Amino acid sequence: MVLTMRDESTGFGSRAAGRQLRNKCMNLLDAEPAKPLLLDWAGVPLVSSSFADELVGKLFASLGPLAFSARVRNLGMDAVVRGLVDKAIMQRAAQVTNGTLLDGETE
Repeated sequence: MVLTMRDESTGFGSRAAGRQLRNKCMNLLDAEPAKPLLLDWAGVPLVSSSFADELVGKLFASLGPLAFSARVRNLGMDAVVRGLVDKAIMQRAAQVTNGTLLDGETE
C-alpha cells in the first residue's frame, strides 16, 4: 500500500490535516493487516511540527514501536521533513516509555 502524501492533502501545516491522514493510515493498516504502508513524501518540502506529531507521532504511539517499524515506511523525505518527523517520533517514544502525555493531552 502506497500513500502519496502530496496527493492526500492540500496543506501540511495543521493538526487537523495530520489527524485526517492518520485516520486514513489507520484504516488502511486495519484493512490490510499483512501489508506494510509506504508513505511517499516526495514533493512535500515542509510540514509543521504539529502536523508531523498528529500524523506520524500519534501513529507511532498508537501502533507501538515494533508494529510501527514493521508496518510503516517513510520514503522520499526531504531532510527538513525527516527531521520534524524524527522529532515527533522521539517525543512520542518518550511518552510511550514514560506513560505520560504531551502538551496537556487527555487521551
